[in-house]
Amino acid sequence: TRNRDAARVVNICSHALKLNDNLCVFPEGTTTEGLSVLPFKSSLIQAAIEANTKIIPVAIHYPLPDGQPNLDVAYAGDTSIIESMNAYLKMQQPTVHLHFGTPIAASGQSRQQLAQQAHAQITATLFG
Repeated sequence: TRNRDAARVVNICSHALKLNDNLCVFPEGTTTEGLSVLPFKSSLIQAAIEANTKIIPVAIHYPLPDGQPNLDVAYAGDTSIIESMNAYLKMQQPTVHLHFGTPIAASGQSRQQLAQQAHAQITATLFG
């Protein structure tokens, strides 16, 4: 079942985190044009709680020269990942900004609380 699969993935991720491996998850569960941040799904965040580690929110922004989001490289809607990558690689001076947020300690919090905190940091970074 889906719940059993999710529990198995959380177990694998938790084990990796306990070995001091780093993991990257995209908790929106889908892709967008970058004009908003969708609510975060919290299931994989359970791995950070079980490993008693920290979550570091990272906001990804592909800006145009004027700072607005570059919709040409968005991997959303009917655009395939290959089309998105091709659009990015064809740009004269492609830019991507990675904004690393304040680490959030996972201990003592629910996965929903952690998801809300990470979401708030990323939203504030991207949209003020």
